[in-house]
Formats: sequence, C-alpha cells, structure tokens
Amino acid sequence: MKEKVQNSGLSFLLAAGFLFVLVLALYHYVHAVPQADTLMFLESRETMSLAEYLSWRYHTITGRLILEAILYLVLGFPYPVFAVLDSLIILAGCGLLFHVMDWKPKTCGVFLLACCFFPAFGLAEVGIQPGSINYLWALVFAGFGLLPIKRYRPGEGMSLGGLILCLLAEVIGCNMEQMAAIVFAFYTIYPLLELVEKRRPPFAWLAGWGIAAASLAFLLTCPGTAGRVAHETAMWWPEYPELDFSSKLWYGWCTTIHEVFAVPGFPMFFLSLSLGCFYLRGRERLTLAAAVSFLPAVLLSLVSLLTYWGTETALHLRGLLWGLEYYVNERGVTFFRLSKGRMLIWSAVAALFAAAVLAGLWRSRKHTSFLMLLILGAGLATRMIMGFSPTLIASGSRTFTYLSLTLLTAGTFFLEERLEQR
Repeated sequence: MKEKVQNSGLSFLLAAGFLFVLVLALYHYVHAVPQADTLMFLESRETMSLAEYLSWRYHTITGRLILEAILYLVLGFPYPVFAVLDSLIILAGCGLLFHVMDWKPKTCGVFLLACCFFPAFGLAEVGIQPGSINYLWALVFAGFGLLPIKRYRPGEGMSLGGLILCLLAEVIGCNMEQMAAIVFAFYTIYPLLELVEKRRPPFAWLAGWGIAAASLAFLLTCPGTAGRVAHETAMWWPEYPELDFSSKLWYGWCTTIHEVFAVPGFPMFFLSLSLGCFYLRGRERLTLAAAVSFLPAVLLSLVSLLTYWGTETALHLRGLLWGLEYYVNERGVTFFRLSKGRMLIWSAVAALFAAAVLAGLWRSRKHTSFLMLLILGAGLATRMIMGFSPTLIASGSRTFTYLSLTLLTAGTFFLEERLEQR
C-alpha cells in the first residue's frame, strides 16, 4: 500500500512537472521577440566588446558584473538556447527547494502546479526576457550557495568539491543586492544558532559569510549603483530625494500590501486557502485562526468580483475598498496616491494574517518550520527595502518576484502539513 502511494505521488510530480515545462515553453514562445531592455542589450552587444560593455555598465548603472557578463554571452546565442538554459535553471531552483524543504513528491507537484499560475504575472517579465534574468538566476545560484547550511547539519556532510561548487554558485547569486543581503543574513543567523546549541559552526560557513559580505559591500559602493539611483530618480520618482525615512518606509509597506492583495493575487490566495485548511484539522469546526486565515482569500475574491463585474457601482465599491491608485503625473510618469485610512485597514488584515502564519509555523513543529520563517522574512524584507530606492517604481512587478515565490512556498508548506494530518 505504501509503495502504491509513493508511485502515485511520483506520477503526480511527473505530470505536474510536464505541465510546468509546457507553461515555460509557451511563455518562451510568446516572448521570443526582444522587448524593452533586451533591445538595448542587443544593440550594446553589437557595438561593444565584453570588457567595454562591463566597464560601461559598472560606471553608469550597476555593479552586477558577473550577471551582466552572463547576459552578454547568452545574447550571442539564438533565442532557443536561452530558452532551454533558462528553463533548466528554473527547474534546478525548484529541485533545490524540494531538497531543502524535504517535500514528498506529491507536495513538489503541488508547488509546480502553483507556479504554473505565477509566470503570467511575474515570470514572463523576470525570467523570460534576457534583460531580466538577474532576478531568477541570481535567486537560484544564491540558493545553491546556501546549501552548505543544510549539508553541514548534524549527521550530514559535504565533499570539498561540492563545497567549492556551492561557493562559486554563491559568488554568482550574490552579484545582486537583494540576494547578497539575504545570503549574508542566513550565514549570520545560523552560526549564532550553532553557538547557542554549544556547537562550533563549520569553517565553510565563514567562507559563505565572507563572500556575501564582500559582494554586498561592492554592490553598494560601486559607481554604477549611484548612477542608477540618479537615473531612476530623474526618470521615475523625482520626489524621492525629498522623502524622509518614515515616508520611504511607508511607501515600501503600502506598495507591498497593495501588490499582495491586488487582483488576481494568486500567491496570497493560495497561501490563504492552504493556511485555512491547515487549521481545519479533521472534523474541527471553524476556529478563529482558520477564519483569519481564509480572510485574504475572501477579500481577494470580493475585489475580483467587483473588478470583473465592471459596473459603475461595482467599481465605486472597489474604490472604497482600495487604498492605492496609479495615475500619470505632470511629467508623464506613472505614480500612485495613497489613502492612509484604507491602507491602515488592509495593514490590519495583513497583521492578523501574519499572526496566523506565525502561529501555524509554531504549531507545525516541523524541522523546516524555522527555515520557512526565515524564507518568508527574507521575501518580505527584499520588498520592503524597495521603498528606499527609486527602483520601487522603475522595476515594477519584478520587485515582487521573491515575495511572490515565498508566498507560494509557504502555501505549499502548510498544504503538505494538512495532507499529513489525513
């Protein structure tokens, strides 16, 4: 019986994986024509050598020289080569997540099915167009750079060759500011936990911490970073220099809340349903925690209904619910206005839901619960810090990539917990 269940789980994973590959192929086919930044990159590649290209990017726009070099080389091949490479890296990232979270085959299949809905609103912009590969590719490589943390837990180990490969992957992944910050935080927290448990942290962790720290310092101090801030301020957010610390924090929080609860909001909808089902154990009645967990899904359904209904009354009701609207200012730049009252209401909903998530992680008591907490915290932090950069407006939905993926991961985590209760 057990073998039959395992075979069914593996079959489900293979079917979900096949569907996910088809979705990737479809989006690669649709987005095969170069757009936006990719056109600029292609033109630059035709007029500059690799050294000239990297020097130009370093002094004007970014310090992501490793990722930029990869981009320069990839653009020299026909698009199908990039499509295959991109898909393989994304699948490798999924496999790494499955390994780290110790998910069963059926759970892995659920995650892949959930990701089939994500490309329409993020992956097409982030991972399909070569001009945006830094977000997803950096995430995958940084994930492999964190692998020594798991492999050096008690009872496990890692060969010298494997360690070197992981550190090389970390060098590539940490060539992006958000990833460097996340890896630095992980390699700072885990040694402290080892010391609390009176165990000596492996020396390899010090190497991982050093790579992340050096990468972060380089990215924050290179001329290109300052150049990008100046360019994005002038083009997208002229009011940015006038904002104080609290205003930047408020903008980062409000845009995060708005995007998380925006229609269709599938990552939050998926997490809400999974967490609510997690609290409905067996034949238990609807508890307060379950009701709070289902609240975001109910609100998203209501906003979706009002949006697609489309009547004047429906749109008016939707406007009363929402607190952030986009408009074009006098410079022709897309911007937003805030309604603090409504945003505070949505913030309260987010706070209640966050409390339910924390309680659920505490209640699960799985060995991966703390890791799941760190992943969620990292996803939220990478989005919140956007309020301190004009990239908040300039990069659009790309800045929500990590947060969306962490919500999908958390939803799968709680769904697996619920399935194990059966």
